[in-house]
Amino acid sequence: MSMTKDELLEAAWGIIANAYGGDWDKAQHPDWKLAAERWRDGYHEIVASLKIPSDAIEAPLDIAPFDGN
Repeated sequence: MSMTKDELLEAAWGIIANAYGGDWDKAQHPDWKLAAERWRDGYHEIVASLKIPSDAIEAPLDIAPFDGN
């Protein structure tokens, strides 16, 4: 099964968002929560900046990996 970059980003966000039952305060290490928050913020910045044409069905995204900074 092949996934587009936008599908992979969405899947990654789903996994991170639902970790610890969605309650990141339950994370075993505080650095995990900080990293998850950084990833979330970067993900939402990317999504907000996209200009996807209304007639696009599945346009793969050309996005560099988030480096955590």
